[in-house]
Formats: sequence, structure tokens, C-alpha cells
Amino acid sequence: MAMNRLKYRRVTDLYVSGVELVLRGGDVLWLQVLNPFERDEAMHDAQVARSRVTLALKEGPSDELTKVRAAFFDDGRERAIARLVEAKRSEAYIKIVDELSSDEEWKEKIDLLRRAGDLATTSTPEELEYLDQLVTEYSLELASRVDSQTEFDQDSYADEDDESLWESYRDWWLDRRGSEIGMTEYRFTELWLAARVCDATKRDDGSFDHSGCDGHREHAFVDKSEVRHLPEKLQADMIEALAKLDMSEREAGNSDRQGSSSEPSPLPSVQEDSTPSTQAEKSPAPPGS
Repeated sequence: MAMNRLKYRRVTDLYVSGVELVLRGGDVLWLQVLNPFERDEAMHDAQVARSRVTLALKEGPSDELTKVRAAFFDDGRERAIARLVEAKRSEAYIKIVDELSSDEEWKEKIDLLRRAGDLATTSTPEELEYLDQLVTEYSLELASRVDSQTEFDQDSYADEDDESLWESYRDWWLDRRGSEIGMTEYRFTELWLAARVCDATKRDDGSFDHSGCDGHREHAFVDKSEVRHLPEKLQADMIEALAKLDMSEREAGNSDRQGSSSEPSPLPSVQEDSTPSTQAEKSPAPPGS
């Protein structure tokens, strides 16, 4: 019976993706792509950490929030409003992109733009000219709607008194701080789950022989506290290796779905928040300090 189950373990290994990270001294650490259940665990940890720090800062007095309040008054209304409006502008961009996608007037046009990569090789010059025109129209419409929302937010904040403006500012800062803590916690969980014991040997051609690694089933670290206290450079190297691996996985998945080597999108892309290269849980300096 045990031998029958063993064959499935060998098959499972064929579906696992990962990368070797050679450490100083020559030891090898295996970094494995998280499966959906592990990603859910990392996301749960991030949400709990975010909620915990947000509630703690909002419900009780803290030196951190006191510094932020002092910085708010030092900045003055104009600069505080500018910070809030800029944050709202980023939110508005994402929201309006979704609105345009469901707008009856734009729905068909956007679908055509998304297929522009496939159409580029079969379209006539006139059709290509029309696609270029659609890109321009879409960009202008998006910019116009974002500008209108920004003007509205600017006026709304300008109408608030100092105490109401402080509350809006505080909520914005808490949300940002919570996001930073949540991302840090996600990274710690990800690194802990991804790092596996590896006994690979290097072949003459530079590749690795993992026949003695038992499928990299054993975690390299007992718990997340070990990961938190790893040297900063090692944390950064692990994050970088995972990022490259994750990018390769997405590219391979997109290639399989699209059936082509590339499909550039003519639609303006939403800029994602950058991932910090190190994971030290440091509070950002209060704005204006």
C-alpha cells in the first residue's frame, strides 16, 4: 500500500515549480511557488496584521499617531489636502477604469482594444488607424473623468473644517500604514512557506540533481519568527528569487492561454504598488517630518 501511494508523490513532484538559491558557503535553499491554499494563508495573515495595527492606532493613544497629528498641523491645510487628493486620484483611476469597462458606450470599444494585438497582423491600414484613434479617445476619456473626480475631491476637502480634515488625513494614513504592515506580514508568511530544505548536488553542466531531496517537503525554517530574524540581505535575495520565479510562472501561464508569444495591451495599465526589497517592520516617517 505504501508503494502504491509513493507513485502519486512522484507524480506530484512534476507539478511543483521552484528555484534554487545558492547561499554563501555553498548550501542550497529551495524556494517553491506557493499553491492557492498557501497563498490564502499568507493573505489571511496579512489581513489580520493590517486590522490589528489599524485598530490599535485608532482606538488608543500612541506616540506614532501623535507625531502624525503634529505633522498634519505643521504641513498646513494646503499640503494636507494635496496629499489626500493625490491618494484619492489613484483610487479614482482604478475605479474609473472599471466603470468604463462596464459602460455600454465603451464596452465594445474596450473589447476591441484588448484584441488589438491579435488584430494587428490581420487588419487593413484603415482598421489600424481606427484602433489608434480608439486608444487616443480612451486615454482622453479616462483622463477627463479622473480630472473631474479629482476636482470634486479637492473641493470636498477644502470645505472641511480643521478637525474633519484631520480625521480624513488620519484615516488615509492609517490605511497606508496598515497596508505596509499587511504587505510585510504577507512576505514573512510567503518566505516561510516557500523556503524548503534542499540537498541538491550540482552537475558538471551547472544544473542541480534533486533526486535526494524528497520533493522538498520539509520547511527550511520552523516558523515565521525565524524568517523575521534572518539577515536583511538573505531576506532580500529570497524575495528577489521568488519575484523572478513568480514572473516566469505568470508569463508561462499567459503564453499558454494566449497561444502566442506576446500580446501588448494598448490600454493604459494601472501601476501596482511596489514591493519593498527588505522586510524590516519600520514605521514610515510621519509626513512633513
